[in-house]
This record gives sequence, structure tokens and C-alpha cells, in this order.
Amino acid sequence: MWKHHLFVVLAIAWATQSMAAKRNFDFLLYNNTCTKYDDVFKRFDCAHKMVSKGRYLFDCFFMFERPLHKEAILQMILHYTPLKGIKPVKFLDVKINVCDILGQSGSHVPLMKALFKEFRKNSDLPYACPVRGDNLYSMVNYSLDASTLPPYTPIMVFNYTLLLFEHNKKIGSVHTSGATVPRT
Repeated sequence: MWKHHLFVVLAIAWATQSMAAKRNFDFLLYNNTCTKYDDVFKRFDCAHKMVSKGRYLFDCFFMFERPLHKEAILQMILHYTPLKGIKPVKFLDVKINVCDILGQSGSHVPLMKALFKEFRKNSDLPYACPVRGDNLYSMVNYSLDASTLPPYTPIMVFNYTLLLFEHNKKIGSVHTSGATVPRT
């Protein structure tokens, strides 16, 4: 009897694996830049490196001149251009209070949850405000590859921008551009 149950479990596992959607794309990153627009930052550096085909690691270091205001806003913007598209499409434009983000343990959206989990694992930002001045914060070896994205992600070019505002004034940005390309 137990052999029959084992066979059924293995058959279900095999069927699930073979029916699961496969990623038909590779992930490319072209550029990643950090820009400071104000003297609020003492230091703001970021870089990425390819560690294997389609797998990248991000590093970011920043230090504020003074504590970040508790009403600081983080805006996330994502544009993409489909494979046969001409005009970019704005897919995401969200503004969130920085203190609210730090206090959250994740998101109900699977992609955001995965990104946030990786962020928490690789950064030393506090889990609540204040974000102190004269303290070097870092995010090291933040990993990004095709497995981060849903299997149904289309072939596209994308631009992702993260903007930081304090008192409605832009003080910094991180801009990342890349693409999903057909798997070769």
C-alpha cells in the first residue's frame, strides 16, 4: 500500500515539474547609476557586476549628512518597451514613505516580496526610522537574475528608477536599465 502512495506522490511531483512554466528568457543589465542631487548625501555610490550569464550583483553605499527626515518619500518607477513596441509603457509608479517601507516585513505581491527579502538579507538599513546621519549604510551582493522575475515575463527593454525625496525635493536616484532577451 505504501508503495502505491509513494508512486502517486512521485507522479504528482513529476507532473508538477513538467507542467510548470519555464523561463524562455535571459536577463541582461546594461547600466546602473546613482546620482545625488543635494548635499543631504555625504556619499552615494553604486555598482553592479555580472557574476555569470544573466546573474548580477549590486552594491550600494550611502551616508547622509544628517538624519533623513521621517517624511522622506521613495518613488519607484518602471518603464518597459515590449519586443515589437515603439513607445515605452509605464508599468509602475509608486510613492511610499521611507519609514513605512523600513517597518514592513514584506509585501503580498510575490515579486515585491522576493525583492524585499533579498534587500533585507543584503543591507544594513535599520528596520525602523530614524535613518541616521554620519552612518555608512550598505547593500552588498544584492543578487538579481531571471529567476527573480515571473516565468511569464515578456521579452522587453526596461528602465527602473528609484527616486528619494525629502521635503518634496529630489535628493537622490538610482537608475537601472536592462532587458529580457530570448534564451539562446
